[in-house]
Amino acid sequence: MYPTTIETDALDEETLAEIDEVVRRRSGGTKSVRSVSSPRQTLEQKFLTIVESARAERLETAGATHGGETASFLKASEPEGEDLISRLTNEDEPKAAPSASERRASEAKSREAEDADAASSVIDDLVAGAPPKPPAAPKAQPPQTDKAGTRQPEADSPLQGCGRVDHRLAARGRAGGWQAVNLRARLAAANRVQRSRPFKIIASVLIVLAAVAVFTTYVVLQTAPVGLDETARASEQLTVSPDEELAPDQVRARETVRSALQASERAVDLVLQQQSDWQSVGFGVLVVTALALTVVWLGLGLTYLGLLGFAAVVGFPLALYEPTAGAGHLLLGITALTASFTALLQLVRMLLGHAGPVCSIARVVLDEAVRMKISLVFIVVLLVGLAALPNALDADQPLRYRVQSFMSFSTGLSFWTIAVLTLLFAAATVAFEQRDKTIWQTITKPVSAWKYILGKWLGVCALNAILLAVCASGIFLFVEYLRGQPALGEREAFTSYAGGEGDLTEDRWVLETQVLSSRVTVVNEVPFTKNSPEFRAGVEQFIQARQDLDDQFGTTPGERAKIADDLYKDAITRYRSIEPGNREQYVFKGLGKARDSDELLLFRHRIDAGSNRPDEFYDVTFLFSDGSRLIQRMGLGFFHSSTVYPTAVYRVTDEDLARVRDDPEMERELRSIDGAVVLEVVNANIATGEVNPDTITFPPGGLEFSYRVGSYRLNFVRAMVVLWCKLAFLSILAIWAATFLSFPVACLVSFGALLAAEGSGFLRTSVETFATTDDKGNVQAFNLVASVVTRLVSGAFSLYGDLKPTKRLVQGELIPLGSVIVGGVFIAIASGAFYLLAVITMRRRELAIYSGR
Repeated sequence: MYPTTIETDALDEETLAEIDEVVRRRSGGTKSVRSVSSPRQTLEQKFLTIVESARAERLETAGATHGGETASFLKASEPEGEDLISRLTNEDEPKAAPSASERRASEAKSREAEDADAASSVIDDLVAGAPPKPPAAPKAQPPQTDKAGTRQPEADSPLQGCGRVDHRLAARGRAGGWQAVNLRARLAAANRVQRSRPFKIIASVLIVLAAVAVFTTYVVLQTAPVGLDETARASEQLTVSPDEELAPDQVRARETVRSALQASERAVDLVLQQQSDWQSVGFGVLVVTALALTVVWLGLGLTYLGLLGFAAVVGFPLALYEPTAGAGHLLLGITALTASFTALLQLVRMLLGHAGPVCSIARVVLDEAVRMKISLVFIVVLLVGLAALPNALDADQPLRYRVQSFMSFSTGLSFWTIAVLTLLFAAATVAFEQRDKTIWQTITKPVSAWKYILGKWLGVCALNAILLAVCASGIFLFVEYLRGQPALGEREAFTSYAGGEGDLTEDRWVLETQVLSSRVTVVNEVPFTKNSPEFRAGVEQFIQARQDLDDQFGTTPGERAKIADDLYKDAITRYRSIEPGNREQYVFKGLGKARDSDELLLFRHRIDAGSNRPDEFYDVTFLFSDGSRLIQRMGLGFFHSSTVYPTAVYRVTDEDLARVRDDPEMERELRSIDGAVVLEVVNANIATGEVNPDTITFPPGGLEFSYRVGSYRLNFVRAMVVLWCKLAFLSILAIWAATFLSFPVACLVSFGALLAAEGSGFLRTSVETFATTDDKGNVQAFNLVASVVTRLVSGAFSLYGDLKPTKRLVQGELIPLGSVIVGGVFIAIASGAFYLLAVITMRRRELAIYSGR
């Protein structure tokens, strides 16, 4: 059998040794690499050398020997005269060169003789009792040359040339080569194992069992009752004994105090129960288990196990030492977030595996997201930034500020980074395909315009869902981790230095009742409206009084409407202002649920006076409808908070209604204040009689009551849903812009819409104070146009801007389900409109012409 010839690029000795090991292992040691050569000439150079040699020897081609003619390029000029005679007389008779078959036969006989000698030597050694010698390596034959010095090819060499290497080459690289081959073989075997069904089933069972064991162990360890002991409850000491004889007023007063104390004790119990709450641990176990099962069934179980193990081996030692703790935490955070992102990305790609144009385009979009630099950069920035954010928190700050700061910055960072990524990537994936003409490959399948746009939109929305899910999981788990850290004044979580049962620190109380909660907020109602008869009558009186001095005052409907607006604003400002020593009454309706459930009320208030100097403090008195009062020394320009008992909520009994049954107006008024707090504010300290030096004013939202309706967890889920709906709207907006605009212009339009939507609330507030006339009442055209455009833009995005999920989440305000539904429907309608516009534009689009050129 003839040897096999393999021609490759230049290889080093380690690679050649590795190839020799593979050949030996596959053949059981019977075959090996016999020789290796490194040609010094290219094929063209070798051909030219052969041609020159043939012309010099005047060889004939096969065509000439069969009656044809020798090729012209082989013909040499005929020697003439004395040159011919000289050559014939001086040159020796050339010897016929042996043919290739003769050379092979000679070499075969030589090898047989060598094998016979080797066999005889082995027999002699066995007879003499000596161990047999290994067969000698084949001797390297000197290269043959022709008369011109040209190297001739070896007859048995698989590669022509020189520089032969024998089997000692394998011996030199055997150690390193075999280890490399063995490592790759083991990795390939591990990959086959992790992709096998038995491994997936066994690993899934182990993961589920481990999750159940961890969660069960935690629940068992936390079954001890948490809360105030019965002996620590002051409300039990106020129970009216049957033997006591008290007047009705005394009984009513004692029940009021007892109800207030029960509400306070219930609130403390709710806070203390958070230390044994299983929901956060259950959610963490659920997330980790779901990711682990996803990785296993994607066939990447051992791969992820190795990567996480490597990160743990490197990251945990770094995290244990204070100088490198930040680097260790950053490495662990990046590893966890990246692993979650890649696992969810593969899972979504698998879910989009349906054989259809929409899902196929969506899968291509996901592939582009991790391939295009414009999107990959933002993904890396998002994951690294979110992992580095916990290191930026100041451990010396109160715990409530750290939690609020992390929730605010992490949620804002996630949304704005994904929003910018969405606009750039959604515009790029459509605009670049038109610019590079690659869209032809998709449209000519054929794929209709609505399927193409829907596939692009689905892919971008899926990418947003993946990134938002990764960020939300990381934010939630770290917030729960911070919640379990000691607050200011605690030696450990939920245990103050005083050590008294139920003795919560202010930092812990504010964190649990105002930050990590879901609260319903109620503001005071203005007792009059712009269209109320009393106010309209006042406006008319004002205009009549001014017309007595100026006949042209308020003669047109536009002027009268502006006068009414200005007077209404002035009336609102006067209603919210209290002069020194005076008092004003404010009514807060809608607090009946808090009264019925005995929930403590959170009273937040802020006053402005003069220029809000930071060195001035005012004593303000608040009188509640149950007879209680609050005298508080307040700084100017920022909020203060106090806890109010639910007894301050007005309760109208049947006896009260029976007393005013003959007066329908009074009965209607009593029914209107049922479940309301009637608050009277005095601009003075009524205990000392000290009066403040200036008028105080409550800004819009400066007086509010709120009560707890649940934990922040459901609020967090609603906030993430709202953010994803916003991102879906932004993605279809950018896709629509990219269907007929170049990439830069589409980005400009998309970013303009994003800023207008997010700033609609600010625009709506600013336009109210924006003047469209000068001091003499003349209309300024530019200001009028700017005002009209601003009102239109802010009105178009009003529902979008009013959602404010991040602000409500951070401040502990309830995100109502109704608001989520209304906002979601508005975003769905707007997104559907832009989708239809994108489809219509794409159908009319001449794809052979790109707008950017």
